[in-house]
Amino acid sequence: MEQRASDEQQLVRIEGAFAEAALRHDAGALEAYITEDFVGVDVNGQRMDKAQVLARMQSQEMEITSLRHEDIRVRVFGDCAVATARTVVAGRYKGQETGGEFPYMRVWVKRQGRWQAVATQSSAIPKR
Repeated sequence: MEQRASDEQQLVRIEGAFAEAALRHDAGALEAYITEDFVGVDVNGQRMDKAQVLARMQSQEMEITSLRHEDIRVRVFGDCAVATARTVVAGRYKGQETGGEFPYMRVWVKRQGRWQAVATQSSAIPKR
C-alpha cells in the first residue's frame, strides 16, 4: 500500500514535469519518460509516436503563454498506472490566438524501476 501511494505521488510529479517542459519547449526533459514504442492520439485524432511528440514539443509554431494540468488523478496497478487530468492551455499557433481545455489519459509502465509513458489520448472540450 505504501509503495502504491509513493508511485502515485511520483507520477503526479512527473505529470507536472510534462506541463513545465511543454511550456519551455524542452523535449529533452521528457525524452526519458517516454518509451520507444509510445503511441499517442492528440486532440485532432492524429496518431503520434515518440519522435513526433518530441518534435511537436520543440516546434516554435505553438507559442504557449500558459499551461497547467488540473485534477491529476493516478491509479496504480502494480507496474502499470493510468493518469487522467485536464490540461488548460493558452497561446498562439501560427500567429493565431488558441487555447482551451483538453482532458487526457496517459498510461504508464514501470520498467527497471522507472516510470515511462506508453500511451496517451487527448480530447478537446468545446468552447462555450
